Amino acid sequence: MSTHDYTPKEVAKRLKESMRNNGIRQADLAKELGISASTLSGHLDGKKYISPEVAAVLADRHGYNIEFLVAGKGRLFGSDEMDAVLRMEESVC
Repeated sequence: MSTHDYTPKEVAKRLKESMRNNGIRQADLAKELGISASTLSGHLDGKKYISPEVAAVLADRHGYNIEFLVAGKGRLFGSDEMDAVLRMEESVC
């Protein structure tokens, strides 16, 4: 299986890794996302896909790269597109 798979298990693996690396507790994240603990547990067990709304909150509040979470592409935080924009702005200044 490639790291570019968008399967619930692959997304769960990336989400758990990011939670562990950032010291985010499951109960706190469920509350922040506005979902039940059992729904988040389903995501973390690889039984449910993350909804676009949940992915958007993760990106907005924690700076996660949605493309990394769902497809394993790019970096965990930020986005490759944003890096390109910042490089262009720096070269103009």
